[in-house]
Amino acid sequence: MIYTQFPYGTSSVSPRFPRLNVRSIRKIPMNGDVTIRNGHPVQYKTGYQVCVAVHPFATAEEVSRFLHTEGRKGQYTIRHSQTLWFVDEHRQVPTKKAALALARSYNRLTIYGWAKNEIIRC
Repeated sequence: MIYTQFPYGTSSVSPRFPRLNVRSIRKIPMNGDVTIRNGHPVQYKTGYQVCVAVHPFATAEEVSRFLHTEGRKGQYTIRHSQTLWFVDEHRQVPTKKAALALARSYNRLTIYGWAKNEIIRC
């Protein structure tokens, strides 16, 4: 693992997975997820994650097409649930107070804390 310092917390980027492709997306287990930043899988060690938009898709190919459109950069979580794929666009913020304020502005019920691997209700 390579540990990298990002503006909103520390994360680990695996050099084994240079970018997510459709085969990697298909390998996400049922009710599993993977967080990506600019197309690369990432696991943050600190900070909070706030979902700002959810995009549902029927197939892994549609997810791949969505993620690889020109100019599509940012932080996303890909979730596989039953027969649908969900791509959550999210923001990473350093403090719980800022995350709660951002979640309220987007009318979200929960935020995710990376340090303790917990879901926090707003």
